[in-house]
Order: sequence, then C-alpha cells, then structure tokens
Amino acid sequence: MFTNHEVGSSNLSERATFKNLKPASELDSGAVFVCEAGNGKYEASHKTIGKTPPTSTKVQHAKVQNVGLFLSVKEAASKLGKNPMTIARWCETGKLPATPKPYGKKTTWLISSKILEMLSYQLKADKELRKVQEKEALRQDRKPHALFIFAWVKAMETGLMTGKPFSPNTSKNYKRIVDEFLEKYGEVSPKTLQMALMAIPPKQYAKKARLYEALISFAKFLIRENALAPSFIEEVKHQKPQRHLPPKRTAVNNADIPALLKVCETTQERLIVLLLLNTGLRASESCSLRWGDIDLEGGWLIVRLGKGNKTRRVGISSRLLEVLKEYKAKVPSGEHQPLFLNRKGKPMDRSGLYQRLQRLGLLAGVTVSPHALRRAFVTINANKGRPLQMLQRACGHSDIKTTMSYCQTKEQEVIEAMKGWD
Repeated sequence: MFTNHEVGSSNLSERATFKNLKPASELDSGAVFVCEAGNGKYEASHKTIGKTPPTSTKVQHAKVQNVGLFLSVKEAASKLGKNPMTIARWCETGKLPATPKPYGKKTTWLISSKILEMLSYQLKADKELRKVQEKEALRQDRKPHALFIFAWVKAMETGLMTGKPFSPNTSKNYKRIVDEFLEKYGEVSPKTLQMALMAIPPKQYAKKARLYEALISFAKFLIRENALAPSFIEEVKHQKPQRHLPPKRTAVNNADIPALLKVCETTQERLIVLLLLNTGLRASESCSLRWGDIDLEGGWLIVRLGKGNKTRRVGISSRLLEVLKEYKAKVPSGEHQPLFLNRKGKPMDRSGLYQRLQRLGLLAGVTVSPHALRRAFVTINANKGRPLQMLQRACGHSDIKTTMSYCQTKEQEVIEAMKGWD
C-alpha cells in the first residue's frame, strides 16, 4: 500500500510520501522507513525477527527507543475504525509498515503514530474521491426520477424489492405518496425529503412516517438502478420521524353499539356494523368478501385476501348469522357476487365503507371507523375473558403484541372490575 505511494490528507491540502518501503518479509534487521509530510520528516526502524509467528492483537502501546510513540494493533484499529484482524493482516503483508514484537508464542505489531496519521489521511482522501466520482457519474447518467415510478411499482408487486410482494394497498399508497412528492419537489434527495417532512405538522406522525417509508422504498430502487447515490440511505437516517405523542386511537365501547345500530336505516348498514364488530375483519377484507366465502350452515366465513395475502377462517355469531340470512334474501347472492354493493350496484371499496360508517357515526353522535370497530372486537371479547390467542388468530395478527395493543379498556372499567376481585 505504501511503497513509493503518495498520500493526501482529508482536505487535500497536505501531501505525504513514504520512501524506502518494502514488505516486512523483505526488510533487513534495522531497516529504516522515512515519512515526509508538510510539517516535517519522520523516521522509524523496522526490525525483523525471522519467520513471523502467529499475530496477537492484545499488546498495549509502548515507548521504543529512538523511535517514538508506537501503537498496538487494537489501538490502531480503533483510530482507523477497522477490525484489529485487518490491521494485523496489513502489517503481516507489508501494506502497513510496523515493527514486529514477540508476545509469548505469538507476535504483535507496534505501529508508528505518525504512519497511522498518514494512513488516516489517505483513507479519508480516498473516501472523498469516491464520493466525488460517484456524484459525477450520477450527474452524467442521471434520468428524471419520475421515469422510474412504473418499474418500481412492478418491483413492489412482484416481490423484487424485499423478496415478498407488497400488498396492493401498500403499493397503491406508496405510489400516490411518491407521485405527489416528485410533482412538488422534482427529485429525491436528503434536502427535498427534509423539506417535505418539515411541511407536515409534528402532530401528524402517521403521515410523516408513511412519507418516509415510501420515499425510502423508492430510493432503494433508484440506488439499484444507479439513479441515486448509495449514501442517501445513511444520510437521511436521522430524518426518520419519531413519535413524541401517544397515538390517537378511535375506540367504540359497549354503550356506543346500540346507538349505532339504532340509526341504521337498511339491513346492509346493520350488517356492516355487526360484521366488523363480531369478526374483527379489516375494511379491505370486508369489501373483498364474496357470497361464496360465507358458509351460513357451517357458521363461518373465509378471508382470502388478508394482510400479506394470508387466508384464514372466522366464526359467525348467531346475531350476525341472522342478519346475513335476512340480507341475502334481498340482494343478488351468487357465489362470485360481492357481499357489499354501493348505491350504483358496484362493489363497495374501503373508502365507501368508511364514508358509510362516518355518516352513521354522525347520526349516532359516535366517533367510529372500520378500525375502531376492529379494536372494539378485541377489547370487548378480551374483557369477557376470551383467550388472546384466539383473538389474535381471528384478527389475522402475526404478533400477539399487536392484538394486545388493540385492547382499549378504559380506566373506569378496570376500577369497576377490580371491586369484585376478593
């Protein structure tokens, strides 16, 4: 590494030259290497001891006569941010001039602090040069980031990003977020990401987090296509949003349910409330149901398009079963017919389901959403003593901690329950 090699400092304003350097195996006892830098000349002797025994990295630094301060392999590794074994290998092969020193049956190496300083300059200079070359290459061959959107979406859908296909909702939402970002800021960079995150109020943590996750996914694809510097991911790590307020979770309790059912004007509206409340299905799972997925005689239904494309079966309570039979008598119920149709006769989507519940909530004076009813399913059944493992399976959670976080038991409910704990 150092034979007649010119080394630059990190700011490229100082230069240093190593002279008379050879691999350690070729140096005679008493050989001298010289380091000339802008601030002086340094000399250190290099003594060989024949065939080098196995290396040890456990010796502390020592003062060597007429040589100056030498550092151990461990200390050199710490200063350079390298593995001690790497430093030892450099010393053994002569890439890093060092003095071998017996240490029991092994040998360690004593490395001049001045040599180490020059090496540090070289490593920093090489790193800066790579950055400059990287930016220059991107500047010459860069395409507008918007041109990569289509290929990125395909990569998400086919599993080329992480090895596992993204869900359709995730791909759709990520694309929408990145489209809006590029329309406003033009390209992905640490500066534009920071501007976008700062434009979102601190209270809207979820929005900030979705923006960051979508941009990171798109950035990884751009890096793979050589359209973005690989250092981007490391540069924006500190920008990752951190939650500083507890999450706002809409909860529906037992007292709200009669009020919601009372304002339902149609059987479909009653079915929507009871289905979400009695099965814990997600909004997208409810909208994906077909009549062929429901076994009224067996008292169960199958969720085919769950999160992560997982399939699961859930039971149907007697109350829900009664409403399903009533509803089936009023609507088309072929095997492939969607369970829920909107007013135009088309399959209801998540947005339509959310709006329907919002209207019912306004009429009943209850804050409600599909996910609020899903949480209510967990909370109500957990309070009744139903096993969390069963609730986890019914909800399709991969981690029981998620199921536990859905419990929204109120403080007063805990107090009233504890009064009977004798």
